Amino acid sequence: MNTQSNWISWREFEPEALESNLRSLRKRHTHAFAAVEPLMRESGLLLRRGVGGVIEAAIEDAGETTPAVTAEDFQRDHQPMLSALNAFTPPERPNLILVLGCDLGAAFDVLKRHLRDAPDKAILIVEPDARYLALTLGSHPLTTWLESNRVTWAAGESWSESFSRIFWDHNFFTIDRPDVLFAAGARRVDRLSCWTPLQELMRECITLGRRQFEDQLAEAEAYYAHKPPTQIKTILAPSTAADPGKAIPYIQERFLSECRKLGLSVIHHTPSFRGDIGLLKRIARDKPDLMLFINRSAGEFAERVTLDRLRLPRMIWCIDDPTCFMGDAFNQHDFVFTWDEHYSDYLKSKSAREVDHFPYVADMDGALPRVEERFISPVSYIGQVKTLDAASLGLPPKEAEFAAWIGERKAEDRSRSYESLIFEHQDHFGVRILETPENEAPRFFRYAAYVVANARWRIAALRRAAPFGLKFYGNEDWRVYLKDDSLLDCFQGPADPERDAPSIFMSSAINLNIHSLQALTSLNQRDFNCPLVGGFLLTDWVDGADHFFRPGQEMVFYQNLDDLENKIRHYLEHPDEREPIVRAGQARVMCDHTYAVRTPRVLNTLVKRIQERYGNG
Repeated sequence: MNTQSNWISWREFEPEALESNLRSLRKRHTHAFAAVEPLMRESGLLLRRGVGGVIEAAIEDAGETTPAVTAEDFQRDHQPMLSALNAFTPPERPNLILVLGCDLGAAFDVLKRHLRDAPDKAILIVEPDARYLALTLGSHPLTTWLESNRVTWAAGESWSESFSRIFWDHNFFTIDRPDVLFAAGARRVDRLSCWTPLQELMRECITLGRRQFEDQLAEAEAYYAHKPPTQIKTILAPSTAADPGKAIPYIQERFLSECRKLGLSVIHHTPSFRGDIGLLKRIARDKPDLMLFINRSAGEFAERVTLDRLRLPRMIWCIDDPTCFMGDAFNQHDFVFTWDEHYSDYLKSKSAREVDHFPYVADMDGALPRVEERFISPVSYIGQVKTLDAASLGLPPKEAEFAAWIGERKAEDRSRSYESLIFEHQDHFGVRILETPENEAPRFFRYAAYVVANARWRIAALRRAAPFGLKFYGNEDWRVYLKDDSLLDCFQGPADPERDAPSIFMSSAINLNIHSLQALTSLNQRDFNCPLVGGFLLTDWVDGADHFFRPGQEMVFYQNLDDLENKIRHYLEHPDEREPIVRAGQARVMCDHTYAVRTPRVLNTLVKRIQERYGNG
């Protein structure tokens, strides 16, 4: 880092940071990069570290060096910028923040505090003078600002063209009044002669954008009114990147991949600022034939009143317990599928008209498993647990303690409902969660209890398997639950689901499965993946399991923990009985439980439901 008091070229002050900044600018903000590119050989843009380490800038022209940003500027303007935040829209409300001028990024540091608690704010930086953008890029690392999905840049002489395009592309026309932050107070207002024309341009962009959006929506409404709804050639799939973990994005892509093999086109949509408008714009532009949501509903992405103006089928696939993992936004325009038929009545109680069955399927059809020394064991298990994060769920300490206690009791007696346990014991803990045992437990409280119950139930099953030479794999949260427990000696750490799991299945004499407590009438992916790759699986019984496999012939089930222990012992002592079951289970999976088999069936059911609701035309 440069510590000299003398001026130095902007290209040499922080060369590594500049190179990284320019690379990000070129990749994410091409118009802004085009404004800076002509200055790449410019040597008259100067930087230095001044009093107190504050970075200063100057512009050299005809042998004269004129200060552009000084330490005094920074000291004078810092407090006014901090004060300006007090007049901004509250952090929890979505809005646009216009930053006028770069001035070496001083305003960026000021905004950090405000943006920490403002996930729905978008930033538009306007810098008409490309020299100030270049000086800012050369002064310090800006990767966070340049790579962020919610920061945009309009720079250089053509800033107004970029501004108009950005306002439309990023849905900024939906705002009523943006927050404005001048990067260097009153002095910057004088130099930024663009402020008055920018205000006029912004009003035009808002008016034009709203009119254009309404016109597009009306055109789309007319299109869908005449389009045969059973004609499905294109699927629009909103991004699942925001969902925790990798499971949902992976499952979505496996389903969509099979749809592509059937000749369907897929459009991915990533929500941005005011994502509801962005989704509707994408629909109006691309006119898909079907929308796919996993564990989410269309009402979470756009206003349902507006969506319902379009006769566009919306398929929702629930792959978890909806009472814990989903909101309530269903109505007669959504076509709902659930992985476990037990939840059909619940989903219908939330206004889903019909609910069809789309259970999990095998997804290791492309795996190449092999027996590996490090994975060889009499009994293995692969699975995850989660620790209770009360803060992220918004649970007060007393409610979090009660939820954990309920989870412990649920693991001991899985036949008890969360609601009956809560109502029976809440007074003892001095909390009021339910008014009657018939009330539905609040979603986040129920989820907290489920997390603990699921972990404790799995630990109880693993204790029974441990004496037989158990190796189990999973996330690091196991260590939190087990701490100094001797069961921790069996823990092998994480296993990659694509690279390691198939070989673990092949290398273990018995693969143990412990369904999560949300599996009530359906099976999970391990029930299908393990036999598919040639592993022997011992799995706990759930009602309806015999719809998927013939017990004792295609799959072995245990009814309780005593039965688990007895069957581990039996199949270790009688290895010849395992192979026929593995082969029969593998044949059943390949016949009935792969994406290649299940996806056409689901799409046929969907078309049938669409026809029942809308007719052919």
